[in-house]
Amino acid sequence: MVSPVEEYSTVEAVVREALTAAATDPAVETVPTRSSCGRVASEDLLADENVPPLGSSHMDGFAFRYSDLLLPRGLRVVGELGPGQRSGHRLKAGEAVRVATGSLIPEGADTVVPLEQAEVTGERVSPLTKLERGQFVYEAGEDLRKGDLVIQKGARVRPQDLGLLIAMGVPRLAVFVKPRVTLIATGDELTNSIDARGGRVRNSHVPLFARLIEQVGCEPVDGGIVPDDPRRMTASLRKALGSSDLVLTMGGTSVGKRDVVGDSVARLGPEVVFHGIRMDRGRVAGLAVVGGKPVVMMPGPIQGAMNAFLLLAMPFVRKLSGQSNVGLALPARLSHGWEARKRFPNFTKVIYVSLRATDRELVAKPMIAETESMTLLSRANAFVIVPEEVTAMAAGEMVTALMLPGFSF
Repeated sequence: MVSPVEEYSTVEAVVREALTAAATDPAVETVPTRSSCGRVASEDLLADENVPPLGSSHMDGFAFRYSDLLLPRGLRVVGELGPGQRSGHRLKAGEAVRVATGSLIPEGADTVVPLEQAEVTGERVSPLTKLERGQFVYEAGEDLRKGDLVIQKGARVRPQDLGLLIAMGVPRLAVFVKPRVTLIATGDELTNSIDARGGRVRNSHVPLFARLIEQVGCEPVDGGIVPDDPRRMTASLRKALGSSDLVLTMGGTSVGKRDVVGDSVARLGPEVVFHGIRMDRGRVAGLAVVGGKPVVMMPGPIQGAMNAFLLLAMPFVRKLSGQSNVGLALPARLSHGWEARKRFPNFTKVIYVSLRATDRELVAKPMIAETESMTLLSRANAFVIVPEEVTAMAAGEMVTALMLPGFSF
């Protein structure tokens, strides 16, 4: 049985030492571009050609050389181009080509006069309005120049990025392999059944954190419910470590005889192990590295579990997935004052907030409830990390509100 914690370690020290001990360099694979949405680029991708490769027209009209604008007899129409068609003819002095919206403009042309602003007489056309050089032309390379950065290493490919990559003709993309994260719930009382009679407790944590894991770019693996049995927990941990990059356990981290996770991790010979962290709501959490792989021991009460996920697990998610950033950090003004709990005021705190936009700024309303309250998390859409030395904040004070995919949006 785990001994009572006599000295708590800081969040920063625990994460720093565990990151150093863990093998967190992600592997790389190449995937078809059409399957790359949501994946993390493993290298900078530069444009290998101009986008668009040739200039195109913004309007239905006539493409011509701007230097011919003032020819007294107008311009001689020598052809017509539809969308996607290319002309093998280079415009000569005094010539114009009829074009449609989106048509490539012929070589030599640099300006388009819209149809409604042109006078057409037989095979000749004359602009009826003053134009500027390049007007109504989407120039070659206006979207991207050859050598421009398209996707930065560590960025997740969004739908709009996917569209750009396909438009560029990129067939495959080098991405980081998705980390596998195994989630293990522990407790004789837990059940996956919706029918929780006879004192049984529904296993709500694994589905919750599995979806969060998906949203932040990892592959969740359900390690099942393990009873309060050290041997079975040790076996489950060993199996999870053999097939995944990160292991999250839920429950069984305190000091009672049924809290078997800490002892089970110790049996596996960890390189680094911490149990008891200076984190208000979740101080009995633990963090270990076994065979180069991190194990985050999350408490059973949901706020403690969520705090452990945000403060202890997310640094490994970022490293293992190769992401340069996960989520958003936005300035917000507190709607109400906040004070740390009297029991652990000098621990790192997580304040869950309801974030809303006004005409001028974002406003964050602190949410306060007991550590077992799932409703609090359901009503929150952001969180604020409060350093150890801060024990109170006044209404109107500016804070950094953090938004995480899956949790906030």
